[in-house]
This record gives sequence, C-alpha cells and structure tokens, in this order.
Amino acid sequence: MRLSDEIFENELIWLQSINCSIIKNNTHIIVENKSNTTTDFNFCVLKGIPIINLQRCIRISSEIDNILILEETLYKNNYILEKSFDLNFIYKKINNKSISKSEFILEEVSFEKWKNEYEGDRLKLGQLHYYKIKYYNNVIGRFSTVCNKRVLGIYDFELKENFQNKNLGSRFLNEFLNLDLVKDYVFIQTWSDNLKAIKCYLKAGFNIYEKLYRFNKLKK
Repeated sequence: MRLSDEIFENELIWLQSINCSIIKNNTHIIVENKSNTTTDFNFCVLKGIPIINLQRCIRISSEIDNILILEETLYKNNYILEKSFDLNFIYKKINNKSISKSEFILEEVSFEKWKNEYEGDRLKLGQLHYYKIKYYNNVIGRFSTVCNKRVLGIYDFELKENFQNKNLGSRFLNEFLNLDLVKDYVFIQTWSDNLKAIKCYLKAGFNIYEKLYRFNKLKK
C-alpha cells in the first residue's frame, strides 16, 4: 500500500471517532458528518476516474498518479476548486535522538476523561490514544494519536492560548518524534491558511508530503 493510502486509512479511523460515517465501494469512499456540514468532514475520494455524477465535494491528493486527468475531468463536469486546501506533513523516523532532560511530560488519559473534558460526542475506538502535554507540571495542551501499520497520526493537537507563540509546540513535537512509541512515519495535518501551524510543524522536523484539494459541484 502506498504511503498516501496508509495516511488516508489512518485519517479515516480518526474521522470515525468524531462521528463521521464512512461509506466504501468499488469506485469511491464517502465521508459524511451530519452535525458538521463543512467540506472538511463531508467529501468523497475517488478510486479512479469514473463518470462524475456525485453531487458532493470531491477531495483529491497531489500524490495520485492521474491528478491532471482527474482535475480536467472535474472541471469539465462543472466542479470548481476551493481556494484553501489541506497539507499533510510527514516525519520519517530513522534513529532516536538522545534527549538529556525533557522539559515536557506526556500524560496518557483515558477516553472517558478526554470525552468529559473536551468532546462529549467522541466515539471510543481501540486505535486511538489521548494525551495531555505538561510543561514543568503545568498542563499546556493536548492531542490524540491513531496507530495503523507504518503510520502514527497526530490529531487534535492544541496548546492553551497563554502557552502559544513561545516555540513550545515545535519543541514538544520534536521530542515526541523521537519517542520509542513512534512508528516508521508520523503524520499531522493542517490547512493551507494556518501559517502558525505550518511553521510549527516544519520547525519540529516534519516535511510537507502531500496537498489535499477539494472540488465542489457548481449548482445549476
């Protein structure tokens, strides 16, 4: 399986945990979320270039082989490209770096505690783990992870407002990337307009791996 496909499979697990329904067939995969109608959580990923007759957002990866043909097909079928897009960042693990003394403490929390404190509608899935980030005993942020095959995905990454813009996010992520629990690849996602997150992830050691474009059907 290609790395981009493994990343998408990882993302689908997280999407299920936030109450997205996943519908798969031979030609496409549909993601739907009835409580959040944005195209972030309501889109279709095509497995080829079939006749475009889906009245919904179509998301395509810059890593697919036939991207130019697919884009041309979408334009011909009255789809328009959204201005912003998602960025998938990847860190490829080679060897662990030695960390003399960490400023951060990683505290894993139960699903029930995470749900009570942050998200009441989160679904419990075995592949997800939830963490708090402590900095000199102060809880400064949180995130969750999904593990599948070669990829560990980071989701819900957030620092409290009074701890932002201090390089703490990139410093923590850089340390986290060298922990034993990290797999061959670490994946994290943001959108193209989130310049602070992009800067943070690049500084932590991630590289931009792929862009995810969204095309929407023009209404007649």
